[in-house]
Amino acid sequence: MGNRWLYTTTDSDSDDSREVSRPEGYGRTRYQVHTMEKHEEEKALKDAHNDACRHLRDGRLVEAKAKFEEILATLVKEHGEENRRIGAALHNLGIVHLRSGNMNDAVDAIEEAVKIRKSTLGVYHPKVSDSLVELGIVLLSQEHFTDSIEIFNEALSIRERQIEEVARGGMDERQIKQQIVKINNNIGCAYFKYGDKDAAKEVFQDALEL
Repeated sequence: MGNRWLYTTTDSDSDDSREVSRPEGYGRTRYQVHTMEKHEEEKALKDAHNDACRHLRDGRLVEAKAKFEEILATLVKEHGEENRRIGAALHNLGIVHLRSGNMNDAVDAIEEAVKIRKSTLGVYHPKVSDSLVELGIVLLSQEHFTDSIEIFNEALSIRERQIEEVARGGMDERQIKQQIVKINNNIGCAYFKYGDKDAAKEVFQDALEL
């Protein structure tokens, strides 16, 4: 998978007023019980994510889809549909649909991921760029060349904006440039498949120079 998202939130349908006794005989507070349950649920969600990634790497797409759908359902139940982690879950599910050849489902999932990520993380967040890149790949696979180029350029503008922020510290310029090169490569492929070889050559040269 192009990007693996680590899920750190969990769903809890337990009764927080329930108290549990320690083996030593000391009673736990309700807060301690709640915290323990949350930790266990978080671990279960993380394990499900790791299983889904493993299935995807091994080409077991049906199993990967089921796991990512399970994660999505859990997060929606906990947070509702407008949460940044829902965007991550939809992004991953979209990738499974892409690998499976279910392009319409991939578009639906990743477009929703972009929408949620823009609203919860901000329109210039790197993860928005990540989802836009995946959406562009789906559109390119569907031979919607002009649309894919437009989406790739939107993703590119976010990464180029990051370069301007490097001087303020806290960002890895080399990593950002690597992402820019990958996006330019996708744009070049889209131009090439569209039949505009001159534009493709120019973009590929830009990528090589960077």
